[in-house]
Amino acid sequence: MSAKRKNILFIFADQQRMDSIGAYGAELAQTPVLDDLAQRGTRFAQAYTPVTVCSPARASVFSGLYPFQHNVVRNSAAYRLDLPNLAASLLKEGYRLGYTGKWHIDDTYGPTHFGFHANDWLGYAHPAGDLYMRSFRNSCRNPVNHYLEYLKERGIDVPGLEGTVYFPAHDNFEAYARQTGPVEASFEHYVAEEAIDLIQRFARRAESDGQPFFVWVNFWGPHVPYILPEPYFSMFTRDDVTLSSSMAENWENKPWIQKRMSTHNWGTADMDEGTWREAVAKYAGYCALLDWETGRILAKLGELGILDDTTVVYSTDHGSMVGHHKLIDKGPYPYDDIQRIPLIVAGPGVQAGLTVDDFVYLHDLTPTFLEWTGAEPFPCSNAQSLGPLMTGGTLSEPRDDVYMVRHHHPFPCEQRFLRTRRYKYAFNALDVDELYDLETDPDEMVNRSDDPAYREVKAEMIERMWRHINELRDPIARSFDVLARRRGL
Repeated sequence: MSAKRKNILFIFADQQRMDSIGAYGAELAQTPVLDDLAQRGTRFAQAYTPVTVCSPARASVFSGLYPFQHNVVRNSAAYRLDLPNLAASLLKEGYRLGYTGKWHIDDTYGPTHFGFHANDWLGYAHPAGDLYMRSFRNSCRNPVNHYLEYLKERGIDVPGLEGTVYFPAHDNFEAYARQTGPVEASFEHYVAEEAIDLIQRFARRAESDGQPFFVWVNFWGPHVPYILPEPYFSMFTRDDVTLSSSMAENWENKPWIQKRMSTHNWGTADMDEGTWREAVAKYAGYCALLDWETGRILAKLGELGILDDTTVVYSTDHGSMVGHHKLIDKGPYPYDDIQRIPLIVAGPGVQAGLTVDDFVYLHDLTPTFLEWTGAEPFPCSNAQSLGPLMTGGTLSEPRDDVYMVRHHHPFPCEQRFLRTRRYKYAFNALDVDELYDLETDPDEMVNRSDDPAYREVKAEMIERMWRHINELRDPIARSFDVLARRRGL
């Protein structure tokens, strides 16, 4: 293969914190595969998602655009079919496309519509717990539930749950539970098996025609609920866990919805310390399971002799609260817990052992993939190819801040976020704004928005945000102008 015709393996987790991986300094982690991948390649220390909701973030990778541009502003919205997309461009360049696991970009058109070899999974469709059993009956939006077919073909019993703990405000939504049966019965193993099968088939065909592949692997985890088989369910215990100091959150001078999400939506404000410790331990176990499954996929590349011809990318759509600020999942919050993400790349032409501290976006991967495959670039918001950073260079337009958005989930909530090295500013269209000094307050506990000592800082952050809004033609412009720029500081 030529330098521009390498295979690409894109492994995408759902809701994985940056600090859940040993290579990022995680204290509670069993991630040797990803740690080794970081040593063999480049680790991005300041990577951010443009939006902390599953479908919008995934559509941003697919398009290189912000949600207000590609139309997927909430989970299960409709992707704009008139836009350029990654699949069409890579197909044009002769790449075989493979997709496995969660799609969750568009509920009408799955990956096969865009040219991927795949078993379509439309919607959220997570077979876990009570959600798990409902998914068998209702949430698989295709005539065939491919996961059940996988179990049947291998003679594996449909797993059940043991030791289930529910969220206080949800009597049918699990916080965590042990999944019965072997690891092979888990949904994540099924996703990895499909990925391995695709890679084997594509590699076999490439022996005769030299056609490279792009395989996009999408795990459902470590998204809540934390449904795990052994040994991962018991890998870590509550005694291994140190809870975040942000568990002292009292939501003073913060948007009312943050407290409401904890007290009413999830009921996590009522969870005792022991339950929180168990939840954090299960999350770490889930990340260990994904690491092991990733290792199986990478081992197949080595077995087929194509590891050196394949660029491997590992990332996630957004992070997760996992007890920080007494919150779980994601939500209308400004915190690095959900905005900052892991991003690791290894393979041909990628400098080994490199840590990049530049600000980068998840949707920077779009022009990066286009560049690697020799595809023609298409309009990609403010995204830039990460190629130069992986060889010790700089972005074509270096950044000193990142701009993020949120429109919906679990309800409409227009928010915009601006982060510099030291400060975080959140514009909440229907509530108080937030300003955090990350140097003195890394847990983002004290809102400085109304602090006279930070008046000039807030004014600068507002103007920075205004520049992004104008450059991107963000439709929130009028509201921001009236509610932030003109209402006084």
